[in-house]
Formats: sequence, structure tokens, C-alpha cells
Amino acid sequence: NNIGLFGRTGTSCEIHDLTLADAYIEGYDNVGGFVGYSYNGGEGSYRKPIYGVIANCKFLNGVIKGRNSVGGIIGFFLTDYDFYNSTNISNCSFQNGDINGNDYVGGIVGYIDTEMETEIDGCCFQNGNINGYNEIGGIAGYVKQSNQDINFVRCYSTNCTIIGNNNLGGILGKYYGYERISSCFSNVKIYGIGSIGGLIGSHESTSTGSHIKNSYSTGLIEGENNLGGIVGINSRW
Repeated sequence: NNIGLFGRTGTSCEIHDLTLADAYIEGYDNVGGFVGYSYNGGEGSYRKPIYGVIANCKFLNGVIKGRNSVGGIIGFFLTDYDFYNSTNISNCSFQNGDINGNDYVGGIVGYIDTEMETEIDGCCFQNGNINGYNEIGGIAGYVKQSNQDINFVRCYSTNCTIIGNNNLGGILGKYYGYERISSCFSNVKIYGIGSIGGLIGSHESTSTGSHIKNSYSTGLIEGENNLGGIVGINSRW
């Protein structure tokens, strides 16, 4: 578990301006091109600010294999609740490679569990293939959000193929919480069974704060039920 160029990173870690080419990375759970398990939190907003950053990292011409929580850049991304702090993943890309896993598989991040303000900005999954079972997305496989905003801005997946079963999306496989997606697009071929969307496969909202703006999808979607050009299935708890 926790396999990547960096197996596990801690609070306020900064990783930027790196390129990893022609690499083969294989593990079990929490497998990523650069970070297997990324954690931000535990310091407390009244003691020390937390500003984790992963920026300008590229994974080129390689293969990543794992079971659950597998991502082109980060396998598992976790933050604790902290009102005054934030984390950012910006301008990262996975290009010309293959990602294979079971559940929670993403072109950039496999699994995101965040309780602080988080922004995914300018990230892309390009000319690649993802094979898995459930919760698979061109940018993130599964996103669980509470307390603070998470924003996906200027992200895209293009010239890619995603093959799986349920909850498959060109940007996000499954989202639980309230997200804000702006200026994102996908041009992806997606083959599965159910809950498949051009941008989001399955969205379970916990509030009225979600929105999708200035975003679109093209490409091919094939499945049996709950298929949508933008969102496969949307529900409110």
C-alpha cells in the first residue's frame, strides 16, 4: 500500500515542477504516479496554517496498476477539517499511459476525501486509458466532500478511453457532497453498465451549493442505464 514516487506525504507538503516518464508503478491500495497517500491536516487552524500544494507535475508514457484508490498523480488524497486552511492540486497531467485498478480510479486522483477548502485547477488526463470496476473518472474517481468547498476549475480529459461497470465520468466518477465545476470539458469514450456521464457519473448532493458552469462533454457513452451527456444520475439527500 501507499505506492508512488513518494509513498506518503504529510501536512503542508509541497511537490512541484516534476516530470516522471516511462515509469511502471504497481501496488495494492493507494497507488499514484507521484504520491500514493497524500495527507493534510492535524495541525489545527489556531496553531499553524496548512497549505498543501501539488503543482506542475507530469506523468508521461507509463503504466500505473493497483486495486483501490489508484490515480495518475495521487492515489488517495485526504484532508482534515480546518476552516482557515486550503490545499491545491494545479496544472498536473497524466499523458499517453494506462491506469488499471478496481474501485476509485482517476486520471489525476483516485479517491478524494476532503474537509477543508480544496481546488483542483488546470489538471488534465490526455491520450490515456483507464480500466477498472466502479467509481472511475478522467480527473477523479471518487470525491467525498463536507464542510468546505471543493472546486474543479479548467480541468479536462481528452482522447481517452474509460472502461468499467458503474459510476463512470469524463471528469468525476462519483461525487458525494456539493461541488463547483467551472470551465471543464471531456472528450472521452466511456464503456460501462450504469450511472455514466460525460462529466460526472453519479452525483449525490448534500446541499443546494453545487453548480456546473461553462463546461461540456463530447465523445461516446455506452451503457445500460442512467446515462447522461453531462451527469449520469443526480440525487439530493
